Amino acid sequence: MVEEAVSAYANDDAEAARATAARDDALDERCREATESVIRDLMTAQVRRSVEPEQRLQTASQELLTVRDIERVGDHAVNICARTLYMVEYDEGLIY
Repeated sequence: MVEEAVSAYANDDAEAARATAARDDALDERCREATESVIRDLMTAQVRRSVEPEQRLQTASQELLTVRDIERVGDHAVNICARTLYMVEYDEGLIY
């Protein structure tokens, strides 16, 4: 998404910016599903006690942080798209 957003910005391509930003909801949903999966795995490991609790907590923490970071990258891509749309559609008279 970031590569597409930067390309849309570089090419003053409003349609590409819209298409890229529209994918954010799907990314958010996938991140939500991944978060639920990590939590379920954590709960299952706790019940089975087949994994050392400290190790499983550390792994789950790393996984949750990674999911959060991926979601934030998608949000940054959307911000680039919003700036592109503003630049192309609303602020054409200014020189950058």
